[in-house]
Amino acid sequence: MSRLILKGDLIKNFGEFYPVPYIEQVYVRGGGDTRVITLDIDYSFLFLAPEPETTSEDYDIAPLLSAVENLNFYFLVTKTVGKTDPDRAFAEATEADSVISYAAAVDGVVEPGMPYTVPRTLPTHQIAGVTDSLDELALLTYNSSLLVEFMKSEMYRPPSDYGFDIIGIDRAKLYDKIENRDFGEFYDAQGRRILKVSGFVTHEISFIDIEKPAPGALGPIPEKLGVNLLSFASMLTRREFQSSPQTTNAALTTFVGDIAYEKILVDGNVPNQTEISYFDSNNEMYMETPLQAINKKYYKLNTISRAQILDRFKQVLDAYEPLTQTGKDEKKVTDETLISSINLIRFALDEYKDKIDLIPRINASRRAFVEKTTGTTTGALFADLKKLVRNSTTALKQSPELTKRLTVNSKIIDARHVFSSGYVLPDFPVDLSEEVLNFQLGRSVITTNDKVITDTFGESDFVFGDDESADYFIDAGTIKLQGSDGEWYQIDISDPVYDGLNDDIYFTYEEYNISFGYILFDYRTFLIKNSYLAEICDVEKFIKTFSMEYLQGFFVPRHLKMRKYRPIAEDSWDDDGENDQTSHIRYVLPLQKEEGTTDAEYSPSEIYAIPEALFTSPEATSTKYPALITTNSGITIKQYVAQRNAEFASTDENNDYKM
Repeated sequence: MSRLILKGDLIKNFGEFYPVPYIEQVYVRGGGDTRVITLDIDYSFLFLAPEPETTSEDYDIAPLLSAVENLNFYFLVTKTVGKTDPDRAFAEATEADSVISYAAAVDGVVEPGMPYTVPRTLPTHQIAGVTDSLDELALLTYNSSLLVEFMKSEMYRPPSDYGFDIIGIDRAKLYDKIENRDFGEFYDAQGRRILKVSGFVTHEISFIDIEKPAPGALGPIPEKLGVNLLSFASMLTRREFQSSPQTTNAALTTFVGDIAYEKILVDGNVPNQTEISYFDSNNEMYMETPLQAINKKYYKLNTISRAQILDRFKQVLDAYEPLTQTGKDEKKVTDETLISSINLIRFALDEYKDKIDLIPRINASRRAFVEKTTGTTTGALFADLKKLVRNSTTALKQSPELTKRLTVNSKIIDARHVFSSGYVLPDFPVDLSEEVLNFQLGRSVITTNDKVITDTFGESDFVFGDDESADYFIDAGTIKLQGSDGEWYQIDISDPVYDGLNDDIYFTYEEYNISFGYILFDYRTFLIKNSYLAEICDVEKFIKTFSMEYLQGFFVPRHLKMRKYRPIAEDSWDDDGENDQTSHIRYVLPLQKEEGTTDAEYSPSEIYAIPEALFTSPEATSTKYPALITTNSGITIKQYVAQRNAEFASTDENNDYKM
């Protein structure tokens, strides 16, 4: 479920007219040296709908159509940079006026931000108590009513790379989908009928070149770029927000519905999408924050609330506060041990008041008391807190117990290109059947011990000829390969005879290989044969007795490594001291049979590991079954899957980028 930053009683106020936004999935494209990041956003809006009536054909969708006609649907794309990014100070200076206006709207305290002195001194500001004053999502978490301020200021904001972009969703498309009944339908736990209307939008993010400003010139993407996506519906248009007489809180409560959000990028990377969730006995996720008792189990907050627990502990501390000082005037005595013990508990109450492990933290702080004997005031506090911890646990145990699980919320798909490499991601998503057809066995392998660029060039690329003085350009749309004879070959891959050639691997002796990015791991066999448990008992019987799910909670593989020994180049040196490269691999079938004579000598079956062999020899390369390859040292390689190179040299011969 998309995360909600604020939630009102929409059913009470608006009935079925206010939908709940839901962010389905976001593909992040571009990046690298493209200087543009594209977001492909799949979204939905969930409408509460009445049951259909046989007497009226459109009875169930009429309220939804009316709602869409009167609502406006928005995406808010927020952009910021990490505090360690080189552009952070410039971003704070650019957004200084906006930060001041936001602080004034919610009576926030403005503090100086990061110093910015280049190329000129400009003031920077941040709001006290906000984790990142340039991040609209952090501002909304600090005070959700700031959303109205964002909408009010949007039309008057100066052009800026930072801040936020507002995307208006075409409600006509939503209207047509509902009218044509192009929606999903399901029922919630209360038996209410929900209609799910989905859509798709694309949004591009780019930055101006601050070093060489020019119309249309794009600068590099910040290294620590942060991007958040928010979705909501409102009764106001963007212009109506400007003229609305409502105060911030009133406008938020009246004219804005729920806000769903997802973190797209954090410091330039897609955030970790694994999270801990809690499920009840019906396998339903508990959406609130549960509490952990001192028995290490988790419970719903049905019989006691978090506020009640906090109040009871504070009442005990308040009762002991006057006892920190005894006597009068010159005979006044301060109990420093009691003061430090009270402060220890107050710190735990304040630090963990919203956390799951509130009670265990309080108990741990209590056990850290220096004085625990019952004959002292501090010892009496120790005993009272112990009783209160036990009472809190007893109250919690009357509520339903929850199970802690690790869940994955894979909504954000990182489809950006690897920066400055020869690798370009395929179009996403890939049809599964098409991918299976492309998964051919018996690919040929051509190996040299020189770096080889394996991509297709969009423009001419400068290379060296056989003679160092004979420089030339290869044509656009071609690929350059080096055969085992040491010669470079230029291949026009647009020629149909080379179909599939670019999917073969032509890699260096440092063979970093992957097969479509997936491996199969036999978890059950691993448990039975390789786990520590296998040394203690019969794992098969253990699984039958306690189930595989029980073992999965305790045996989680941390690391899985695949290693492949690198073939070693066999070098031969001629009389001039030059390294004469030899092929690392000998093929079962010759790549090419060449009949005739040459100036050098006649050879009826001379083997050349060059691309022409892919079509000149009917016996070679893409065999129907797995190919058998033998190295010069006699090592047999059984090639069962199509291998692909995962080490790429960039077009400027920069070999440092590896997948």
